[in-house]
Amino acid sequence: MTRAIAIGVLALLAGALQAQGMDSTPAERQLRILAGMLPGHYSNANQAYFDGRRKLPETARHGKLEISITPATDYSGSGHAFIWRERGQEARLVLTTAADDPVGIRGEFELREGTTWRIDPARSLRIVRSAESFTGRSADGGGIQISARELWLDSGNGDPYWLERSRGFHCYADIPGVGGGRDIPFQRYDDIRLHDQGGEHWFTTRDAEQRQLGLRLTRVNWHVLNEANGNFNRNSLVLYVSERLADGSEKEHGYAFTDPDADRIGLNLKWMLANCAMTPRQRATPEM
Repeated sequence: MTRAIAIGVLALLAGALQAQGMDSTPAERQLRILAGMLPGHYSNANQAYFDGRRKLPETARHGKLEISITPATDYSGSGHAFIWRERGQEARLVLTTAADDPVGIRGEFELREGTTWRIDPARSLRIVRSAESFTGRSADGGGIQISARELWLDSGNGDPYWLERSRGFHCYADIPGVGGGRDIPFQRYDDIRLHDQGGEHWFTTRDAEQRQLGLRLTRVNWHVLNEANGNFNRNSLVLYVSERLADGSEKEHGYAFTDPDADRIGLNLKWMLANCAMTPRQRATPEM
């Protein structure tokens, strides 16, 4: 009898443990994924550059666009909310799920009115998961597409803004570019922050010449082919060194390139050295 009771108790416990699992809707799971994927800084630097390089008419070119998306700290409702900053303006994007839509995520853009937020119905979205991305459509045919690397904005004309997620780098420049263990004096220009979607920093040298020098970092994502014999040109992470001359023009002194997903890059022109890394050198861990 004791053994039978014990078996019965174990069976009840097993049933209770199994009952703890409560399946959500697909939309509730996808909302968690999208909320973790969305925040970041995005830029269409490559698209704007290649529109010009292709000599498209002005009416067909995409102007430079940067978007910052950060979690909203003043939101207390259900779902997830984010502050969407674009061209000097702010909106709040609220993502929720609904009982009558087990697959789609509801995206509502809100505009600030005093201390409150008002929904902009023209920008309401239904967002669903697609191949390694999320696609949202509004009633007028416009919408967004977001992946781990890119954010596309479509006004409904089929020619979207193509923005890419940036990565932040910590950089410095040494003048002259000391190398080979030479023990010579140099000036360091430190604490330079660049993102890899065309981030730029200009500084004035601390010498009699007072040269205006600049660093630019770009993860080049080619929009056209540019190799002889039909070969395929590969994307690259590129670090440029430029100078603003007395006549107002700019001179490019050189550039270095590497794998587009590299987390550090450097260039030594001998008269100047530039070094950029995602991990600041003060936090670099020892390695073999």
